[in-house]
Amino acid sequence: CVADVSDWHDAGRVIQSCIDAYGRIDGLVNNAAQFHWALLTEYDPMAAERLLRTNVLGAMHCASHAVKPMIAQGTGSIINVTSGAQMGIPKLGIYGATKGALASMVYTWAMELAGTGVRVNAVSPIADTHPDTSERQRAADPSRPHRPPELNSPLIEFLISDHSRDVTGQVVRIEGEVMSLCSHPAILKPSARRSNWTAEAVAEVFAGEFKDRLVPCGR
Repeated sequence: CVADVSDWHDAGRVIQSCIDAYGRIDGLVNNAAQFHWALLTEYDPMAAERLLRTNVLGAMHCASHAVKPMIAQGTGSIINVTSGAQMGIPKLGIYGATKGALASMVYTWAMELAGTGVRVNAVSPIADTHPDTSERQRAADPSRPHRPPELNSPLIEFLISDHSRDVTGQVVRIEGEVMSLCSHPAILKPSARRSNWTAEAVAEVFAGEFKDRLVPCGR
């Protein structure tokens, strides 16, 4: 089924084509994405809108069409394909923002769908799929091994199968021989407390209690 998932009706046609062919839909992998490589000073609003429509709205459209028949049958697996770029990679601000949105969807949808039999997870893969990016990465690190997309398929197969029936709300990173769980956004403890917050009080906390606890950016 050839379609543009950034279009609500086309996304619905994709899901319906699966149901028409097989009588049900057991899994959805939101893998459609566009890519953009630029510094913030080179911001392109047209590129940003294009990525948001495909990478973010495309996943929302497909999931919203797929989840109702999944709930009705009492089982299903939705998998968002995110990226390490959500943690911060220079020149991938727009792309990383869209991938961070996909991770956020996982946390919320897993909570909303608890008890329905539908689980939601994400895969954060490493793969050489974009020629420009691959060339830049290998130029920066000649020892970096080539990683074909097929290395990620076993994780997708697991998450879409009944073997993962108890796994939901997770972002799983696979990088060659290494597989890891990614932490969810969280409030770091201990917190600072004041009876009356002022700008000066905030400055005092950052100079003292928070001084050595600032979280680094990137992977």
